[in-house]
Amino acid sequence: MEENANNSQTLFPHETGHHRSARERQRKGPMWGCLKALLILFVVTFIVLFITIGGGWFYLGTTNFAGLIRAKIEQTLESRLGREVTIKSVRIIRSRPQRVILNDLRIANAPGALQPYFATVRQVEITGGIDSFWGRRIRVGRVDIRDPQLSFEVFPAGAPLTHNFPRWQLPKPGKYQIYRLDMGTLFISGGRFTFNDRRHNITAAAQSISSEVKITSAQSIYEGVMNSPLMRVRIQDYEPFDVDLRGGFRYAPGVLALQSIALRGRGIETFVSGKLQPLT
Repeated sequence: MEENANNSQTLFPHETGHHRSARERQRKGPMWGCLKALLILFVVTFIVLFITIGGGWFYLGTTNFAGLIRAKIEQTLESRLGREVTIKSVRIIRSRPQRVILNDLRIANAPGALQPYFATVRQVEITGGIDSFWGRRIRVGRVDIRDPQLSFEVFPAGAPLTHNFPRWQLPKPGKYQIYRLDMGTLFISGGRFTFNDRRHNITAAAQSISSEVKITSAQSIYEGVMNSPLMRVRIQDYEPFDVDLRGGFRYAPGVLALQSIALRGRGIETFVSGKLQPLT
């Protein structure tokens, strides 16, 4: 009898000891192995995405990325304007949407000009599309320009240049060159504009300028409305007079069109329209 029992255990071991349920047999079967492999793959993918996205998000706020933005803007403006361009500092704010703040932007003036800078801007704030600075095509939603100062000058007769307005040039190959810039709306506040015609002895200065500019990037067209509560004009040796300014403008490469600029002051009301062409 004992010999028969031993033979039975040898031939049919599954009939003795602990009995496994169907679920326990499935856990060690091929289906459980496949599910476990998918789970591991999902965890690994999640970790990789977390490191990639989180690392990229962290890098967007570092001084290295700020330096990249600074170099791209400086080199692009220098290549397009043919003038030295400097930015004192760049600050990145990691919000939703992200923002970049440029402090103290300066564009050098032309040789022979009275002022050292053609334009200065206390602060430029770029909102949205900051991650696009990785590439050569930049897309941003909004740009705020605060306290810009622009000095336009007409040189005396016989000078090598007619005026100090930069000539817009085609982009040159460069490591940090921006080949395409798409912007939504440009807002200007606290602006100041000075005009000095040294050939005809006429000066004008407008302050507290505000403007909203719509940009058509494909044709490089800037169109908007400008306001200034005070503009002082002096014509030769006559007494200067003050007016406020409001009107529209449209700028395309080389052409500035003034669209019914209204000048109103004490005993003065006039409208100016026309084109400055070529402007470069």
